[in-house]
Formats: sequence, C-alpha cells, structure tokens
Amino acid sequence: MPINSRTKGHQFEREICNKLNKFFNIKINKYKFKRVPLSGGFDKENFPGDIYSLSPLRFAKYWSVECKFYKEWKLEELFNGNVCNIMEWWEQSSQDAAKGDKLPILVFKKNHSQIYFMTLQTDFQEYLGPRETLPKGIITNQGKYGDLYIGLLDDFLDKIYEKDIAGPTP
Repeated sequence: MPINSRTKGHQFEREICNKLNKFFNIKINKYKFKRVPLSGGFDKENFPGDIYSLSPLRFAKYWSVECKFYKEWKLEELFNGNVCNIMEWWEQSSQDAAKGDKLPILVFKKNHSQIYFMTLQTDFQEYLGPRETLPKGIITNQGKYGDLYIGLLDDFLDKIYEKDIAGPTP
C-alpha cells in the first residue's frame, strides 16, 4: 500500500525531532524538539520551519529547521542550472526563517538515502566560529542565494556538538 506523502513528511519531521532529542540528550518534555502545529503553518514569527524546541540550547535559538522527504530528487540538479526541488525547498526555508529572525537549515532525504542538510556557508561558519573548519561537504554557488553548504546531517551534528553542549542541557 503506498504511503501518503503528507504522512511521510510528518513521519520524517518526527524522525528529526527524535534524532535531535537523542543527540542533545533532552529529557524534559517541554524542552524536546517537536513538530510545529499545522505542518509549519502555525505561527511563522514564533515557530518558523517544521520543528521547534523551547530549549535553552543554542541550536534551538539559532536555526529554523525545514524538513523534506521525497521519493526522489537529484543533487546534481544543483550543478546543471536546472530548476530543482531542492532550491524550491531552500526558498521556503529561507523565507520562513527570516520571518522568525532565525537562520535557515534545510534537512532533506529521499527514499533509501542518508539525511542531508543545506545552509548558507557563511551562516554555518558564523555558528561554528571563524577558526573552526567545516566538516566534509559540498559548497555550491546558487546565484542570489550565495554559497550553499551541503553535507550529511550526522556530520553537522558531530561538528556542532561542543558548541551546543557547552550551554545548559535541559
């Protein structure tokens, strides 16, 4: 039986929430990452993106997380100049983040793949600090969007661990 794409998206959002809660070891329910009500259409100023947390963690205050899980997409579309889903998702992520005065991060995957992230290279570098090196990934210039950094979500989380765990752990 085929899965409804909306259900698939909600499941992926919950998967990312669980991954972040486990990664940051969040035990207190009110601080856990959760899906934004109404699939991210709730209150874009206070809850931009698809997931949120009321945690004092730096990550929760800094990033607006947009999640996308589609049957298929092609990363190479970013490099051949064609219009692609990934850039449409990035546009949505950027607009939502701006409404909430946060920086956008797109978390995405397709069937049977690892989980990727995309953000502006300058935002990622600012978050890490000027002397930190970025984890392995791809940097692509997308014209009006500037240099976008794409990598595996696990590598992103491993890199930010020390920056975020330095703050209070709820």
